[in-house]
Amino acid sequence: MPGAGTQHPRGELARLLRRPLSAAARDHVHALRQLERGATAAAVAADLAVPVQRVRAWQRSYAQRGIASITASNAPNKDETLRAPMTLQALQTACNADAAAAAEVALKAATFFQQTVRLHNLGKPAALLLQQAALLHNLQASPSASATVLQAHALIPLSTTLQRTLAALVRAQRGSYEKVARRLQALNSANESQITSTLWLAALLRLAARLPAACRTAAALSISEQPTPTVSLAISGPQVLAAAAALKRELKFFSAATGHALSLSLRLSPALRALARAARHGAEPQLQPDEPVSQTARIILRQQLASLLNHSRNLTRREDAEDVHQLRVSLRRLRAASALFAGAFEAHELKPFARALRTAGREFGRVRDLDVLLEKLSSHYAQLPAPQQSGLDTLRMYFQMQQAAARSTALQYLHSLDHQIFVVEFGAFLMQPPRAADATQHPVLAHDAAPQLIYARLAEVRAFMPHLQDAPLAQLHKMRIEFKKLRYAVDFFRPLLGPEVKSVISALKQIQDVLGDLNDADVACAMVRRALDDEPALQSHYWDINAYITLRETERNTLQAGFPAICAEHFATPGFQQQLASAVAAR
Repeated sequence: MPGAGTQHPRGELARLLRRPLSAAARDHVHALRQLERGATAAAVAADLAVPVQRVRAWQRSYAQRGIASITASNAPNKDETLRAPMTLQALQTACNADAAAAAEVALKAATFFQQTVRLHNLGKPAALLLQQAALLHNLQASPSASATVLQAHALIPLSTTLQRTLAALVRAQRGSYEKVARRLQALNSANESQITSTLWLAALLRLAARLPAACRTAAALSISEQPTPTVSLAISGPQVLAAAAALKRELKFFSAATGHALSLSLRLSPALRALARAARHGAEPQLQPDEPVSQTARIILRQQLASLLNHSRNLTRREDAEDVHQLRVSLRRLRAASALFAGAFEAHELKPFARALRTAGREFGRVRDLDVLLEKLSSHYAQLPAPQQSGLDTLRMYFQMQQAAARSTALQYLHSLDHQIFVVEFGAFLMQPPRAADATQHPVLAHDAAPQLIYARLAEVRAFMPHLQDAPLAQLHKMRIEFKKLRYAVDFFRPLLGPEVKSVISALKQIQDVLGDLNDADVACAMVRRALDDEPALQSHYWDINAYITLRETERNTLQAGFPAICAEHFATPGFQQQLASAVAAR
């Protein structure tokens, strides 16, 4: 340490810290130790929040008088009790804290620190402070009690100022961002940099401490650069749902404290990932005719969930319109299977999953409608002569912007925590082994349930047949939904049915395609007309756009008028009924 005077015994400052000292004396000693290690007076002053002139005065005084300059000028306050300094480990022991759990949290906090270092750019002192806070985070039952104990004892490696910051960091495990920020502002009123760094450390400590032990080891933070740096926390393990519930409250704090959004990524169980891989390779569900229908239902629902996972994976990678369609189909099939097999489960078991499926269906339904509309619109646009294209070009751009916004919203939902929790919870429910209670509460076997469920769906479709001529669009829309349910029911039980099932499904698909085209045309007419009414920029192309609406209305009306004949040809025939009966009878 620079300065004139006598040479002082090596290590005397470290030994002095082991004696009871006033808070001011401890800061004095810590300042001198930092100067010995090569720190500048300005850096030490900033660290201790004292004037730089005071640090230089300490330096000169110590060089001339040694430790006498410290004890003489730092007498304790009248209400200050001098305590023997303790190490961190001694304080843990005195408080009967779970040192092993604290060490795990400290290790994970250090990992999080390194994984986000290019965002916070904090150095080794901050990393050490985070480690110390993690080791002491559970001294007592609550963070505030832990902080109180921490402030009541002098810790050997810490200055008084640093110990106050450490206590504030431990206390910051609880409380809103606003409350934590106010506390830090009161502690470091003139040091915005210190407040910012402590908030970062608090955010990382809260994540590490909130993680259940079973999920802590594998948890990892990653940074996505597009479009702005976003932090994602990947969680896996048997307590992934508990971790998600605990960390859900931390998303807002992390974002406010660090300036970077945090998202949670829940990893699927190994069994569910294996199921999705098998489905990608074309594995068919293995249904047994003599198993309880509840087990058959689980197998079928698992297969549909695997399909949803695979199409979600594809959509995340390439955002193709066909993947949007297939994902929406997977959602519909899951909803159809849940409704079909509702009687095979307790009344409350499928209800929360049905709500999540409806929400996802709405999100992707809008995207699919826009995809189909733009595909048809672009095809018609390409066939027009150039003078007639300008109006539809404006219309195309209008819907392309809506398509981009709808797709962005749908993808956000796909990655949302609510959807991830649904997938994990539903997967865990479906992967449960057969329950002994199923055999008594739901004793119907699969080969007996198949005809009951299929013919129940058939009855719903046949109820429309007497009113098919001149049926309004709303009624045909309902019929389309019932046809879809019938087709799905037959398809779900396909492994248990006879070879005639292929012809049955083919006939149902032809009818469903016609009704689908009819619905697409009707939806397109409504969407384009609404756009023409609501968007001023389209008014100047009224006649071109109105001509397109007329074209789609003509298509819709033609399909509507021709549907009874198509239905009579492919469905309302003795041949179809016989094929269905033969397929079901062969179970």
